[in-house]
Amino acid sequence: NDSNENYKGASCSNGTVCSGGRCETSCSSSQKDCGGTCVDLEAGNATACNGTTLTCKSGYANCDGKVANGCEVNTDTNNSYCGAKGTCTHDNDSNENYKGASCSNGTVCSGGRCVTSCPPNQTVCGGICLPTSSLSTLFHMNSDCSCVAGYGNCNGDWSDGCEADFNSLHLENDCKTCVDSYVNANGNMSDDGCETKCDNNLKPNNDKTACVQCTEDNDSNCTNFFGDVKAATFSCNANMCKISTCKDKLVPNEDNTACVECTKDCGNYACKTDNTCYTSCTDDAQCASGKECKWKKVCQ
Repeated sequence: NDSNENYKGASCSNGTVCSGGRCETSCSSSQKDCGGTCVDLEAGNATACNGTTLTCKSGYANCDGKVANGCEVNTDTNNSYCGAKGTCTHDNDSNENYKGASCSNGTVCSGGRCVTSCPPNQTVCGGICLPTSSLSTLFHMNSDCSCVAGYGNCNGDWSDGCEADFNSLHLENDCKTCVDSYVNANGNMSDDGCETKCDNNLKPNNDKTACVQCTEDNDSNCTNFFGDVKAATFSCNANMCKISTCKDKLVPNEDNTACVECTKDCGNYACKTDNTCYTSCTDDAQCASGKECKWKKVCQ
């Protein structure tokens, strides 16, 4: 409760900073605060925003109502929102929020209208008329409508061509697998790709959604978290490295993060790795320091 004298405070999320005791939106110089969301207006095909309402460039519309991905629909070429305007919610084509036409089979959207073929100097790719001269420069496509190396049509929308830059998104060319040490921690693969790099000795978990210490028992990555300790084997508990057994007659401490001297007084016998005592022996390692295993039975 923020009115309590012992209020724990708020945890400011990504894109916000604590200012004057409140979480405030903090956008980079190339972004605009649009109702609490940082938006690159130029990259999002918008010219301005008023709260969460975007003003789109000519030929674009914000049909999904989301601010984060800007004015995502090219209304001159999109077969589902051909000629749409504003919020794409009205049936009347004279309305400022016209939802556009859905071009049927055999037609494509060109110049905001459903036509039976593309005009000169345009190429049909995925049912969309795209300017032939700009296929490679703007849409990252080859003349046969395939994606150029390093790019992919990950959103399935041919109106923006092969929009995904695998290098900047840290994606494999299947549009869904993170490369190397990157993970998709925020769950927004379509917009951000694999946005988080695992550092500080962390590694991706098995489904590459988080950076963790380990993914399996005796994970070699665990050696990064215990320095020069006398650990022999490790366990992986909830993706956290724990020491299972130690060397040199040491035992794991209570939270399994260090190797320590045995706290048991075992007399002539050594302490086991679970901090209990041996009661008989088969070799000298089971005896206390300076004692020997006699007859493979007794430490003396």
